Amino acid sequence: MHYPNLLAVNLKRLFVPLCKTLQTLGDERDKFDALRGICMAVRNNPGDIIEDFNMFCDTLTGLYQTPSDLDNMFRFLLQSFKNAIKPEDWNEKLENLRHATRNTLQQKYNI
Repeated sequence: MHYPNLLAVNLKRLFVPLCKTLQTLGDERDKFDALRGICMAVRNNPGDIIEDFNMFCDTLTGLYQTPSDLDNMFRFLLQSFKNAIKPEDWNEKLENLRHATRNTLQQKYNI
């Protein structure tokens, strides 16, 4: 959280390993802090995770009880991705998600 710019320039290399690690942890304060830092880095460099969009969505929908500030960050990033690409590309991205992930995004974030 303190150095999102440093993480942002290394997102392409670090994003998937970070998400895989976070997916194995329970919903804890440290996990939420790590996700806040990742979200801040993604906000600074969203293009580097376009290829790993599914991993991003799986990670954020795998949480059970998310603090409201983190939910707001997720909602903002998802809406930013949606607005940044053509509607048909967005629909394709959604169709490529796991069914459970897509349902959670639709229910929780109105995506």
